[in-house]
Amino acid sequence: SSTGQDPRENSSASRTVRHVPEFVRIAKKMNRLCPGAVMLNVTNPLTALTRCVQELRVAHDWYLLKGGSPAALTLGGMLHTLGARLLHSYPTTVVLRNKLVVMQALEARGLPVPATHFATRPEDVRSLLSSGPLILKPYDGRCGEGIRVIECEEELDREPIVAPLLVQQYLPADGPPPAPGRSRFLKVYRIGDGMYGVWRTWPTPSWADRESEPCGVPAAVREIVLAVGDVFGLTLYGVDVVFSDGHPHIVDVIPMGACTGVPHAAQRLADYFAEVGRRWGHGAPAPAVE
Repeated sequence: SSTGQDPRENSSASRTVRHVPEFVRIAKKMNRLCPGAVMLNVTNPLTALTRCVQELRVAHDWYLLKGGSPAALTLGGMLHTLGARLLHSYPTTVVLRNKLVVMQALEARGLPVPATHFATRPEDVRSLLSSGPLILKPYDGRCGEGIRVIECEEELDREPIVAPLLVQQYLPADGPPPAPGRSRFLKVYRIGDGMYGVWRTWPTPSWADRESEPCGVPAAVREIVLAVGDVFGLTLYGVDVVFSDGHPHIVDVIPMGACTGVPHAAQRLADYFAEVGRRWGHGAPAPAVE
């Protein structure tokens, strides 16, 4: 359960009073009907559960570090220093939050990524416009925020440059646009031994309004996605792929993601987490694609 609010506020406190008894009831019923079941309780890292650094201790067999917010990374880093076992290790999660580092790592392994540049000043971007349209992204962006395409210097001057900035060659997506000013890309989720494709459109009015159309994963893309997992040591992640001129290009990598559009995503994730617990309990690595 995650409300996005601090439970010390009046509205969240009343919600907590209502929800805690229900969680206890569910837990008791789970223990009676299926003692081996696993309850996953996703909490806001700002909640009272993590209100005090002095109270933090390694109380569980392992933790999932999913979020990339400063609060989540701070909590993950603290658990890391205490010796906790994290699915998505703290160092790896920090790397994945920096898109410039991610693209450099992928390019170094020979994986297909757009021409990528590091910019700190408008002059850095202007010098690249002669080669064609560019796409500008915050180096630590999330949920598609702050991304814009520029084709001329006038467009560059409309908004300030927030450094450091990731600048890439803009690759027009193949096929007809789903709507004026929008394009399609393929998001591929890997969940342990499964891989699932979802067509998405960009840009969207808001993250909550994103469209998802489940689809298959071409063999060439599957190989690319597996290679991404090898680079970062991941078995639970998402990769955004743009097809341009008939070729796939990696444009983003995320740890886990929302898995929106993946059939039976909740069950697949629960099975994966249970398998992680079983394997780690026997000293084996997390499950991987066979």
